[in-house]
Amino acid sequence: MRAAAFVSLMRTILGLVVASILASTAAVGQETRADETPSREVLEAQFAEGVTAYDGQNYARAFELWLPLAQNGDLAAQRNVAHLLRRGLGVEQDLPRARKFYQRSAEFGFVTSQTNLAVMLLNGEGGKEDPEQAAVWFDRAARGGDPIAQYNLGRLYEQGIGVEADTARALGWYALAARLGSQPALDRLAELVMTLPGPEAAQDTAAGAPGDAATPTAVPLEPEWPAIEVLP
Repeated sequence: MRAAAFVSLMRTILGLVVASILASTAAVGQETRADETPSREVLEAQFAEGVTAYDGQNYARAFELWLPLAQNGDLAAQRNVAHLLRRGLGVEQDLPRARKFYQRSAEFGFVTSQTNLAVMLLNGEGGKEDPEQAAVWFDRAARGGDPIAQYNLGRLYEQGIGVEADTARALGWYALAARLGSQPALDRLAELVMTLPGPEAAQDTAAGAPGDAATPTAVPLEPEWPAIEVLP
């Protein structure tokens, strides 16, 4: 009888010990996970500290702060890290790596990354030139409301780079960019409108008028134009 009571007591004690061990292990695991995942406030403060470092031209410190955020999926940090790598600010210049960080951010819809990626593709920075893909990314950013992308996309349509030349589409994108305050788009819009035939010329042509009707003269464009891009 005493032996049975002793065995029962030992089982109870053993059960309590095991339960205590399991509880402490779970608590340690929770603490570890908490340590591994900083709070949103901590991450935002780290990003802001990077902005302060960048504004103070301490680019190495900005890169140090933004890189882990970028690797953890922060889209704005990815764009900023790409910019530093592309310009060689605070870190050795690495164009292919910069392009990859822009692409990561662009694929998740970060509009300014889409614009800068398009510029790199257009200029062949960090890889081969790809005007068609540049047009695709300019289009995405333009539809996302970026006036810089809208202006650049207008230039592509005007010159037929990466897309079929289309003056009407060029005018449309210039107009949208100008509404959002793009002075280059407003200037180009005014220049391009001046080359279009007036209503009288259109009526003469429709009526079969002689060949002395006004004919629009295309504005000569430089073979390479400096695409505008977004900076941090």
